[in-house]
Amino acid sequence: MLCSSSYLRNEADAINSIAEISTPSQRGMLLSGYQTALQFAALVGFWSAFAAHSGFPDSSNLQWKIPVAVQLLPGVLLLFGTTAITESPKFLAQKGRFERAEQSIAWLRGLPKGHGDVAVEVDELLDMTEDVPERSHKFFHALQKKSIRRRLVVGVGLMIAQNMVGLNALNYCMLPCGTTDLHKY
Repeated sequence: MLCSSSYLRNEADAINSIAEISTPSQRGMLLSGYQTALQFAALVGFWSAFAAHSGFPDSSNLQWKIPVAVQLLPGVLLLFGTTAITESPKFLAQKGRFERAEQSIAWLRGLPKGHGDVAVEVDELLDMTEDVPERSHKFFHALQKKSIRRRLVVGVGLMIAQNMVGLNALNYCMLPCGTTDLHKY
């Protein structure tokens, strides 16, 4: 339970980071690309484990070292990549560092600091950070709207359905069966 709650918190942090640093016109594409990259990484991880299990004897340490190395590589790249990106403009604005938030927006958009688009986005950010104390209590108020409840039910339903299709059962049950040893049965 702790692992899954930690995973969901980290997943939510990553989605918030993408949403905070992207323009509204690019946000959907970036979030979809993020989810696609996660699924592709899982696919590569499973296939690398399968290849190592199939290609090396059971006594070899390479059976676990190769899949771990393959799966650690994107994480290490992400770790080093985070050192090259600026702080979230929203985070900086919430801390009262508006000048730094403007610099961050300009850097993320590749525009000069005084550009009109940067100024508009800074103004929106200022308005948003002023409303934060009021907006934090509106979650349950928003749930009173039928359209919001419907969206929430669809999102939670999709998450539940994803777990009910049996992929996790296949992942955990097929590997111990030894998919390469099926011809013995």
